[in-house]
Amino acid sequence: RRLTIAEAIDECSDSLQQPLSMGEFKKLLSKATERDLGGQDIVNPLCQAGFRFNHQTQLWHPPSIDGNGDSAPSV
Repeated sequence: RRLTIAEAIDECSDSLQQPLSMGEFKKLLSKATERDLGGQDIVNPLCQAGFRFNHQTQLWHPPSIDGNGDSAPSV
């Protein structure tokens, strides 16, 4: 059975301790879900998992322990 996008994020989140670009996330999550995913497929699941997009660096940052994000999520 294939993983959902949310399940793939949960499964990979332990190894996602550094910011990633959208392209890196698409590649990682496409492999984990065995589907060809686009950016629009993963934006909402990333936000729901607590990842935050930094518009200056164009990187997605993992949820911080204290809950402070770098910026509002990109939707």
